[in-house]
Amino acid sequence: MIGFSENPRWLFNSDLFKIVNTIVLGFGNGFFGTLLMVLGPLKVQSSESERAGQIMAFHMSLGRGMGSLIGLVGFYQVFKDIQDALKFGKVIKDKILPSLI
Repeated sequence: MIGFSENPRWLFNSDLFKIVNTIVLGFGNGFFGTLLMVLGPLKVQSSESERAGQIMAFHMSLGRGMGSLIGLVGFYQVFKDIQDALKFGKVIKDKILPSLI
């Protein structure tokens, strides 16, 4: 959320938005994810509940891992763009501005 620079900036840059967003995401992922992991094996036959729990745990881990990879690629691109902008600023400062003076 810190990376948002879209309008309305007053909303995305406020601390209240960040706090509420963290609470909503934590409650949604933490509480409901745990609730589903507990109640999921109860919805199948007792002989299949262990297998259902294993399948659910595998897919939850797979989903979180894939989400982390997607986030890593996205942040890599953002930081690469920032690094390119800083290099471009240095080129302007070191090469273009002295020639104009």
